[in-house]
Amino acid sequence: MSQRITGPELAEIAKVTAEPAPNRRETGADSPARNRQRLGRRSIMTATGPLTASEARIQVLTLPALIVLWGVVVAIIAAVAF
Repeated sequence: MSQRITGPELAEIAKVTAEPAPNRRETGADSPARNRQRLGRRSIMTATGPLTASEARIQVLTLPALIVLWGVVVAIIAAVAF
């Protein structure tokens, strides 16, 4: 059995979900921006040795990119073959 939502209830739901989250500006030693800067300066130890943050990001994102490309190639071959 479904329950109908009335106009005032719908307006209340819309008002609550449309409210922006409080705009907090985090500063200090534990702020996310400062942690990203600190991570970028230090090296990250991987199986292939220490890497910078950008090199580690490239290493991590290579496999998903290859999987997507493999799927595209398989789809093209399947489309041409059939």
